Amino acid sequence: MEHQFSYTTSPSCTCIIPSIIQFLQWVPPISQLVLGAYAAVGVCLGRKNHIQNPPPYQEVVQICKNQGIQRIRLYEADRDMLHALAGSKIEVMLGIPNECIETLSINTASAETWVMENIFRYPSVDFKYIVVGNEIDLATEGSVLLKAMQNILGALCKHGLQIYVTTAIGPQLLSDHSFNPPSKAVFQDNVLGSMVNILEFLDERGYPLLVNVHPFKCYVATANPDLQILNFALFNHSNIMIVDGDLVYHNLFDAMFASLRAAVNKTSKDTPFKRGLVISETGWPTAGFGTATSVPNAMTFNCKIIERIKQDIISTPVYIHSLFDEKWKSTINEWDKYWGLLETDGRFKS
Repeated sequence: MEHQFSYTTSPSCTCIIPSIIQFLQWVPPISQLVLGAYAAVGVCLGRKNHIQNPPPYQEVVQICKNQGIQRIRLYEADRDMLHALAGSKIEVMLGIPNECIETLSINTASAETWVMENIFRYPSVDFKYIVVGNEIDLATEGSVLLKAMQNILGALCKHGLQIYVTTAIGPQLLSDHSFNPPSKAVFQDNVLGSMVNILEFLDERGYPLLVNVHPFKCYVATANPDLQILNFALFNHSNIMIVDGDLVYHNLFDAMFASLRAAVNKTSKDTPFKRGLVISETGWPTAGFGTATSVPNAMTFNCKIIERIKQDIISTPVYIHSLFDEKWKSTINEWDKYWGLLETDGRFKS
């Protein structure tokens, strides 16, 4: 059966999810597998004002160290957090919020100020990526985004700083959200020109493109989110769901990532896109959408992601979203508040 996935609707879930206790009996504990088990695994940390009763940042860094976390994604430059990360040897993916992009695109002085205040003054922080925008609407703001990326890069070069400047996109830019088959995936016509220019910018400098891959969001947006689709999204489906030439897909994550990779390779002037993709977000919420959102389901999904890294099925860095819940986040979707792996005291959710 072919299912159509979309990011445009969010129907209520009415299906009953069976227990996965038997599955969890052989899955390694999340505390041993998801966090810090492999160097390619990172975590995302939401904005401080979204987190209820956030711990002091020094404690956040210590929690990361205790779990062996070597990579972290920040969605904005928080000076206290950057001070706490100084000397920690934790690799940082630092975001520039969408609302800041226009100013940085217009004014090179603003870009230089941003770099001076948030990068240059923290020489002991291991900055790996600067993420200019997160899932920007390229149909209307593609040229603005590219100019902001260019200005940030210019400011970095002026001060002799070598950090990847990139952006994060999602599957909503694809023309077909069924991901069936992945090899046929292309970007929508209204974003194609922007993607060509962005990929050219990245490829000329050897920078990767970041992609957010969320099977859960496809699941909730499906017209009829039934148990078959849930299992497909949770890596629990044993049957072949998608056939693409010699390739077959048993899970939605692989189909989504392959679709994005195919679209990028077709769009890049240097085909295939040599600099690769980094998975800047993936995960599963623990509440907010009926029984589909639970700690066991989140554990299942995240453990399966890490197993794929272990088996070298995924051969790129992956950032699990996210370290803590964001209960104060303003969002129309209740589930968008509950992606956290840990309680704010450092304990794993139970």
